[in-house]
Amino acid sequence: MRPTPTELITQVRRVLRDVIEPELSSGYARARLAEVRAVLAQVDWDNAGLHLMTHTTALRDALGDLRAWAHADEQRRAHFGQIDLPEPDAADFAGWNHWHSHYTGVVTALIDPLEDWLRAHPDDADGAALRHKLLTLSAC
Repeated sequence: MRPTPTELITQVRRVLRDVIEPELSSGYARARLAEVRAVLAQVDWDNAGLHLMTHTTALRDALGDLRAWAHADEQRRAHFGQIDLPEPDAADFAGWNHWHSHYTGVVTALIDPLEDWLRAHPDDADGAALRHKLLTLSAC
């Protein structure tokens, strides 16, 4: 595909710099424009969808590990209850973004019960490792 997403964004940044910026008289407007250009430069636009799909899959896998750990023990199963993890059915960026948001919400719902469990069971290394993994993945 030509131009690539990165090539398109590069051209947009160039227009912002060469055409729009010289026309701005406000220092505030120039500063905001510089921020926009910087944000546009920070994303790997050619691989953004692939990164989102990979990250969402890793998040769901980590949640699957938590579910397997929770359901492997009767006491944990009672503490955590049912953990519903539907398979993503995404075909585009918007779909993967939806599932990423969904799984991040599942992490948010599970983190307090996980913290409660770990306070009551401070020697549970598997639970602590799962907490670390989930927090690391959901922070991205």
